[in-house]
Order: sequence, then structure tokens, then C-alpha cells
Amino acid sequence: MTQENFEKLKNNILRRARGYAYFFNEEGIYCRIPVSEVAEADFLNVHMFPEEGDFWFEKFYITNLICENANLALKIICRLKEGDTFEKLGYYIKNTQLRTEEKLEDLERFITKIEKPQCMRTPENINEATFDFIYVNVNIVTEWKEDRKQYIKNNMDKILEKVVKKLTNDSTFKKYEVPINFLKVSRITLKNDSVLQFVLELKIR
Repeated sequence: MTQENFEKLKNNILRRARGYAYFFNEEGIYCRIPVSEVAEADFLNVHMFPEEGDFWFEKFYITNLICENANLALKIICRLKEGDTFEKLGYYIKNTQLRTEEKLEDLERFITKIEKPQCMRTPENINEATFDFIYVNVNIVTEWKEDRKQYIKNNMDKILEKVVKKLTNDSTFKKYEVPINFLKVSRITLKNDSVLQFVLELKIR
């Protein structure tokens, strides 16, 4: 984390919990104030609901300053205690890791839904008991904390695992009685900027 990012964290709400708002002050000290006093304070990332006397804060902006992984950034923020300094924050950044299940939560947020698989035949294939291709559409978020195409590339194995699981449990696919290992992925396409389409076919056709 750069010194510039440390400076940008000042006077921004990092956390809201148990009736308090937590932030780094101008001296780089982690402080808290009652939620009821937030409206009178000069925070940079706070937006008030005047009618309700309440507020929300831009968490995505803050987590991005700490590290690229939002889940990891939130875990780091939760470790901070009143009186901690930027030096302590730097220590947490270097020494905090996500467990495997926490990393998977990231993917759960990236994928919004996996649609029902569609088993298709070519016009030449009149045998209704068979299929030629299977289309599986994976809906994904349109905005992400990092380059989405690179994220897809880095996590393709895990995404494919989810597609295979969806297909294995699909009642339409089951009726063909085709082992899942008889299939191969023939094409993967990002469509309309929000759908990752997998096309599968038999390894021997």
C-alpha cells in the first residue's frame, strides 16, 4: 500500500459497528465516534439521508485503497483497534491472509446466477434422444474491483467446476445418460458484457 493511499484513507469511514463509526484521523490514528455525530463531522466518503438522520459510506472505494481483494481488505479493517496507527495497518496488510472458504466467497459474489443448461441438436440431427451441444450461461457482475477478464482467466477452473456441477444435477441432461467426462468445452464467450457462455460437446461426435 502506497503512502498516497494511506493519506487518502484519512477522514474516511472505514467501518460502522455497534453504534460507532471508525476512521483514521489527520494524525493517522484509528478513532471512533458515535454514529449520531457523523452528520456534523467532515468525512469525505459519507452520504447522509437527511430525512432519516442516517448515512451510508462508500466501502468499495476504501477497500480498493487497502488492497485489490475486497474480502481481504474488509478482514484487515475488522482487525483494527482504536488507537492503531497507519504502521499497524501496514503490518496487517502484510500479514493477513484469507482462508480458502473466504476466497471462494469472492467468486460467489462475482457469479450472480448459472442458468439452466440448454441441450441442443443441429438441424441435421433428428434423433430427439441425443444432443450435439450444451449451452450454459453464467451471469456475472458488470462492475468488479479488478479487471473482469483477468479475474475470469485466473478463476476459470473454479468457474468451470460450478458449470459442471450445475450440469451434473440438471434433470434434462440426466435423461441422456451421458457421463460428464464424455464432454469437453468447445467455446467460452463473454456475451453482452454480463454473461459468460460455455458451449460443451461430446469429445467424439
